[in-house]
Amino acid sequence: MARKFPVDTGNLKAIDSLQTGDVWVLKELPDDAFFTIGAITTDWDGDPMAYGNKHTHPEISPHDHLGNAGHPGNWWGVVTNTRRKNGTPVEQVGSTFEKPNPAQPYKNYMISTTKLVNTAYPDEADIRRWTDATKVPYVALPNSRRSMHKIGLRTGCYCLLVDLQTMNFCFAVYADSKAATPRMGEISRRAVELLGKPDGSIFILVLPKSGQGQGTIPSEATIQAKGREELKLYSSMDDGDHLVKAMRKITNLSARLIQAGYHSNTQFADIDLEGDIEVTGTFGRTR
Repeated sequence: MARKFPVDTGNLKAIDSLQTGDVWVLKELPDDAFFTIGAITTDWDGDPMAYGNKHTHPEISPHDHLGNAGHPGNWWGVVTNTRRKNGTPVEQVGSTFEKPNPAQPYKNYMISTTKLVNTAYPDEADIRRWTDATKVPYVALPNSRRSMHKIGLRTGCYCLLVDLQTMNFCFAVYADSKAATPRMGEISRRAVELLGKPDGSIFILVLPKSGQGQGTIPSEATIQAKGREELKLYSSMDDGDHLVKAMRKITNLSARLIQAGYHSNTQFADIDLEGDIEVTGTFGRTR
């Protein structure tokens, strides 16, 4: 059962209900962003060392369980020789100093796929086509949720993540999808590193119309800079500060939103922009 958090829903509208909890929009801005709180699960997809068959290649050490990529007859998470799910997984040929091979550098590892791709590399058997979970902070969203697509969700949009235990935050890109389970909170290994904790709960805000769209994988620096710009733009439309007010009962979350770039005219918390935020239950003016 999803953990309950004290969210003030007076100015929110629930557009979906997932295993991890409700998905909300602001009533006054129903088409510009959606947000929720979900339990963290690490996503390794796109990592060129995510998957491999240890039974036939005992020397390798894949980062994820092969079952998360599929099984014979239905390989949904790795490239196959026929480019269809019922094919045989392609194994990388490896790279050496004498024969460098950036397309397939990790011998006997499979080629893990993601929803967001780099179209500069059209060959599916080239690891550079896919969004590497160890290098790019990204979010995996449940596939085919009408509520999200109705708002205009597109691959490659930016998101804000706030870990509710460490209170670290980072921006991420929507780069992967999960068809089987209607849940939120699955984020790339790199996003987990930035947040500082591999488990617990995170606040996720998705800006569905932002980003460069399908075909380009932004760098981590671009994601952090552009994500902050998009958050500022969204907050400029929230004249009533409804988002930060809705989250103020979750210790430090409203303050973290402001620190991430959310413009607020409301007196909330004393914020040290170079360090930690302390909220004791009473709200002062932001510095």
